[in-house]
Amino acid sequence: MQRIITCVLISRKGKNLLPSFPLLSSMVGDKLLFHTQISTTPFAPDVVSTRNRTQIQKLVSEKYKLGFDNLDDALSLFSRMVRIRPLPSVINFTRLLQAIAKMKHYSTVISLIKEIFVLDIPVNEYTLSILINCFCRLNRVDYGFAILGRFFKLGYTPNATTFTTLINGFILQDKTDKAVELFTKLIKEGDFKPDEFTYGTIINGLCKTGNTTMAIRLLRSMQKWKFKPCLVMYNIIIDSLCKDGNADHALSLLSETRKWDIMPNVVTYNSLIYGLCNSGRWRDAKRMLRDMTEQNICPNIVTFNMLVDALCKRGMTKDAEGILEIMILRGEKPDIFTHNALMDGYCLQGRMDKAQEVFQSMVDRGLEPDTRSYNILINGYCNKMNIDEAMQLFREIPLKGLKPTTETYTTLLKGLLRVGRCGAAENIFLEMLSKGQHPDILTYSVLLDGFFKNKKIDKAIDVIHWMEDRGIVPDIVVYNIAIDNMWKAGKLEDAWKLFSSLPSKGLKPDVKLYTTMIRGLCNEALVDEAEDLFLRMDTDGCSPDEFTYNIIVRAFLDKGDIHKVMILLQEMINKNFSPDACTIHVLVNLLSVDGEDCELFKMIQKLVPREKKTTS
Repeated sequence: MQRIITCVLISRKGKNLLPSFPLLSSMVGDKLLFHTQISTTPFAPDVVSTRNRTQIQKLVSEKYKLGFDNLDDALSLFSRMVRIRPLPSVINFTRLLQAIAKMKHYSTVISLIKEIFVLDIPVNEYTLSILINCFCRLNRVDYGFAILGRFFKLGYTPNATTFTTLINGFILQDKTDKAVELFTKLIKEGDFKPDEFTYGTIINGLCKTGNTTMAIRLLRSMQKWKFKPCLVMYNIIIDSLCKDGNADHALSLLSETRKWDIMPNVVTYNSLIYGLCNSGRWRDAKRMLRDMTEQNICPNIVTFNMLVDALCKRGMTKDAEGILEIMILRGEKPDIFTHNALMDGYCLQGRMDKAQEVFQSMVDRGLEPDTRSYNILINGYCNKMNIDEAMQLFREIPLKGLKPTTETYTTLLKGLLRVGRCGAAENIFLEMLSKGQHPDILTYSVLLDGFFKNKKIDKAIDVIHWMEDRGIVPDIVVYNIAIDNMWKAGKLEDAWKLFSSLPSKGLKPDVKLYTTMIRGLCNEALVDEAEDLFLRMDTDGCSPDEFTYNIIVRAFLDKGDIHKVMILLQEMINKNFSPDACTIHVLVNLLSVDGEDCELFKMIQKLVPREKKTTS
């Protein structure tokens, strides 16, 4: 009889962490318990012919290169392999495990390696490396280090790939500092020589976590180790710099690649064009496109789509059409993204006829519009207050085999509420819930703002309760909308009560919310209460901004408290703040009464020129 042992690693709280095997029992200490289930099945090993054995080995090699269609096929092959007598070599098992790991079934790989240990099939350094990788992919780099101990016990020497896997494990757990620390320690102690993959892994991790400067320093350190950087490393850093808005630094790295005789590719240029377009540097982007073609690097669909999207977002739809023509002449077929970007550009300009033309041309080209396509048109029609057209498109979505998204519902709700159709909006919201679509914070913000603007105060307050009932914690933005509209609706006590409840909800008012409260109090002539709140801001670690000062200054001007006004104006001077047009108007009217010899006039002279300079 064959014993099949399933060993599950569980915490003391009973939470299943991941499959394990006896090997780990000596590695993880007594903080983890093991639950073992033993079942028995008939043990019937197969003594197969040499031909059948060769076929199985050939199948393993084929799947190792091409991959499996599904996990069941892989498990079936593993089952056949463990029944063969004599057993296949560890190389075949390792290849099978690697193929399953490529399918991202990491827990399954760990369970299968457990079976390999139970069957006393010898393992090699490659098997252990796969095991380390699986633990790291499951965010258990600590178990990966435990397996590293088995390397030395079995007489194997970990190579650069093994250590790179552990470094990547730290990066996957957002512990880039630990990854850098391990990398530095290994180099200093001479334990291993990093290879191209090691440098690429850690550079990628640094860039993904926003440590691009450190990634560049690491790139420079490669020269110290007489290691030539590769294009992939430069592409990762250039892309990160462009996304951070630092296109100039990215361009300098492009020049540096040529010093190493590294030829940039389409990925390099796409990153640079993206960065330049996002910075509004169209001339430089066109120069980069020209440079790209001169280097015999053909722009691809990604290149053209980035240009079309960037131009449309800037309202330059005519230029985007020009890019589209070039794209077609070069043999690149516009895809859904291209059409969606162009539609979005026309919708932003309110040109719904042109947007519809693009939509139709997409259909004529044999492309199926996606939900994003419908969302763009619905948003365009809602912005034009053409809700009936938007509703017609909304009802068309399921007929095309598509499903409205949270964005779709939110866009339509915003449009309905803008034209005052509150009942229809509430019905759409209920439909959204019944269809299993979960409203997000933006959806509730739209409902809240829309109900308030339509004077549906009770409905608006209900929205906050709906959020809390569904476990969605309203953020400061939501409370700001609610409190601001409560003031406008004359709900003074409700506004103050809601504001005062924020600390108990674990929320801290921001400067915008404080300013909203102060404005509301000042509008109700409660200047003393507004001043108390104004003085409390610094204590709460939320300093008043220029808008807050202007509101409180005007309140004291209306009250006729010139002494307080002068104190506040001096604070504004010290903070380099300027009075806005409304405050200036009140001050000028006051000066026409008091004359130019007063102290207030001298103070205003310090502020008004700064205001003129600011507005210019």
